[in-house]
Amino acid sequence: LVELLVVIAIIGILSTLAVIYLGGATEKANDAKRLSHVNAVKTSMELVRSESGDYTDSGCLTSGFLKDCADLGEYIPSIDTYNDPTAAATTKCSATVLTDCNYAFGAVGANSYVLHFFLEKGTKDLAAGAHTLTDGVIE
Repeated sequence: LVELLVVIAIIGILSTLAVIYLGGATEKANDAKRLSHVNAVKTSMELVRSESGDYTDSGCLTSGFLKDCADLGEYIPSIDTYNDPTAAATTKCSATVLTDCNYAFGAVGANSYVLHFFLEKGTKDLAAGAHTLTDGVIE
């Protein structure tokens, strides 16, 4: 009986350590997906500008959700599915948001654009929190 209790205790400790170690994996995966989306948008916006001369031909609206950019679908066929990986994120991202939010443009002009997004855990180069893609530069 004592041996069985020891085995159960060891399994419990190992399970706890596994949960602690892998606890941030989901957030890191979400951040990787967000950065993948942001980099796809960056490339697409530059293609729009090189072909038409300005960013407004992207169909993206100032203060609009990224998924509503009508003309980026030519470059990103699944643009209408570009939502934040956390399904609960219904708030538009901004420079001051403090929680999960959906990608949103702060501005779209002929020569510049600002896309807001949020990172849960951050990366080695970007801290957790609100970030922007401004004219191809992630800040």
